Formats: sequence, C-alpha cells, structure tokens
Amino acid sequence: VFSADVGSREQMHQVIVRVEEHFGPVDGIFHAAGDTGDAIHCPLDRVSASHFQDQFRARVYGLMVLDQVLQGRKPDFCLVVSSLVSVLAGLGFSAYAAACIFMDSFIHERSKRGDFLWISVNTAEWDFSHREKRVSSLAKEIQRLSMTPEQGLETFKRILSHLREHQVIIST
Repeated sequence: VFSADVGSREQMHQVIVRVEEHFGPVDGIFHAAGDTGDAIHCPLDRVSASHFQDQFRARVYGLMVLDQVLQGRKPDFCLVVSSLVSVLAGLGFSAYAAACIFMDSFIHERSKRGDFLWISVNTAEWDFSHREKRVSSLAKEIQRLSMTPEQGLETFKRILSHLREHQVIIST
C-alpha cells in the first residue's frame, strides 16, 4: 500500500515511481479520491471558498496532478469515479457538483487526445458497512438505493470489459 495526497504532484510522482519499481509498468488507474464532507446540505448562499477548496483538492487538482504524472506513460485506462450529481444535480451540492462536472469535462477532453482511455463513471451513493447509518427519511431512502461494494465491483468489471466509452452513468 502506498499513500499520497493526490493533490501533491511530488507525492504522486513518488508513488508512481515506487509502484513501477515494485510492480512494473502501470496498466490501469482508478481515481476515486475525495469525500463529500461539508458539501452535503450546504445552501448556495452559505457556500464559501473553503467548500470549493475541500471538493477541488482531491477531485480537480488530484486529477490534474494525475494527468501530469502519467505523461509519457501508457496505461490501458484511467477510470475516474465521478457522481450522478454532475448529471442530475442535487440540493446543497454546489461545490461537489462543480468538482464532478469539471472531472467529467476533463475526461471528455483527455479522451480526445487518444493517449489512452480515460473513463468517467458517474455513480450514485455507495453504502459501505463501516459508515454510520443516517437518520432522516430522505437519507434512509438514499441509503436503500445505494450501491453495495459488491455491486460496485461488478459494475467496474462490466465497464472494464467494454472499455469503449469515456463516460458511463450508473444509477441503481
């Protein structure tokens, strides 16, 4: 296991070098960085620059750093986990949605370059058993419709078995 701040070019470069030294060339990349954090239920009139910074650090800046450290490398794919929020919107998610919309657009542009396949996967909520259970009725419904880790793995297997499209939208 290697750990790095995806927003730090130096740290990510070191991780790529260490991975290549240990395992050889990188064949595929999954970028699933970030957490919604304070973006949940934050009315637009209360959104601050720090909300955007929190959401952009791993998603936007991390994706740009990843693009830089992959220069000259030829993995088969880079699969980036985005969100349905960039497609369907969502109340209180302006900073998160902006970061995800950027990611989708970035992937679309990188796909035109043709260096290797970039894929943006817009997913719904995932339900990881270690997370606290939410209490509101809306939150319970969202959790009921969330993908389980097993469903997520099956979804990624299916996406990777086709490797043609630069954007895939998943909804339970």
